Amino acid sequence: YHGGLRAYTYDGDTFVNTAHTDDGPSAWVAWDVAVGPDNTVFLANNYNGLRAYTCDGASFTNAGQISDGGIAYGVTVDSQGTIFLANFSDGLRAYSYDGATFTNTAHMDSGGVAFDVAVGLDGTVFLANGFDGLRAFTYNGSSFTNTAHIKEVTDALKVTVNEQGTVFVTYGNDGTRAYT
Repeated sequence: YHGGLRAYTYDGDTFVNTAHTDDGPSAWVAWDVAVGPDNTVFLANNYNGLRAYTCDGASFTNAGQISDGGIAYGVTVDSQGTIFLANFSDGLRAYSYDGATFTNTAHMDSGGVAFDVAVGLDGTVFLANGFDGLRAFTYNGSSFTNTAHIKEVTDALKVTVNEQGTVFVTYGNDGTRAYT
């Protein structure tokens, strides 16, 4: 949250801080982090959008940034390197990244409040969409198609998918639920 981005090693017993970056007030409110297939570190950075960092193990280098509006809350990267951003009141966005520049390849605002995003093994993009519940999308490289929606309870805040394809959603007012 406040304090920038840190990298740690873990020896089975202890965490050791090996790298840290704090780009000042513009990077203080870091909400989520994901690592791409090429080891680029992507940071959902609240009002300052999406940032990309390289890390050599001892230091971070800010390699790119984009802010398309909204508040960057959740970020994930699929196996092809597409970056998906849950952008609060602005919805869901997809980006390509070439090592220096982000390109917005798709945008979907289905209402709700986009808090978090995860990608299943089959490429389905899941969005924890606040009071709107959980949504599932297909992504074809240039657009999203809403394929499923469930709103059993409101306040969907976090989402993740395990290796068996079970989708876990944490609801602020109802705990965690699992879906297939």
